[in-house]
Amino acid sequence: MHDELFLVTGASGKLALAFIKKLKKENKTVFALSRNVLKIEGVESLVVDLLDKNNLSKELKKVDFTNFSKIFLIHPVGKFKFERSFHGIDDEVYNTNFVTIKNIIDTISSLSEKQKLKVCAFASVSDKYDVPFWQSYTKSKNLIRSYLKNLCDTSMSGALMANVSTVDTGNENLLRPNADKTYWLDPDEIVEKVLNELSGLSGYKEIDIFKVKPGFDQ
Repeated sequence: MHDELFLVTGASGKLALAFIKKLKKENKTVFALSRNVLKIEGVESLVVDLLDKNNLSKELKKVDFTNFSKIFLIHPVGKFKFERSFHGIDDEVYNTNFVTIKNIIDTISSLSEKQKLKVCAFASVSDKYDVPFWQSYTKSKNLIRSYLKNLCDTSMSGALMANVSTVDTGNENLLRPNADKTYWLDPDEIVEKVLNELSGLSGYKEIDIFKVKPGFDQ
């Protein structure tokens, strides 16, 4: 029996690829989950639609979970939108953030022993300030927080919520092409901190990852 299995969603994204690269370097068994076919040497790839539970079940049945004593899900998936005077919750933001993680956890749990699973999800350090310009994003992340806390109280061995500041990814560069990137996070910085926390994680925990900007006023 192998020790650890890592499932990384959103595997075509820069942050997910940074996790995959690091885990591969450490000779971990990694499955890369993406909507598109990926060819990463030494890494198994599954084409999945995280909003389709039938598809998820079909693809994840290709993974023999019984070969592993520990299962880790790293889930850097979810849409972000700028909003103006929006008081509900945007369907796309809600689905890509909350529904995707619920679907994959439900599917993994149905195919393996629940107590084996540890999850890492991602949110923003700005969520605590209830910023009015991305309410749907913050509301979705708060739903994930409640969901993971409840699972840790009932059936799951550990969940980590990594609250990050702006990360230097392709998507962020498209959203904010003229931003000052001096204090943006490099994906590798997040990978190091998250993997260190996951190794001994028990129960629910949140961490904040950001670079301190001199003179910043909360």
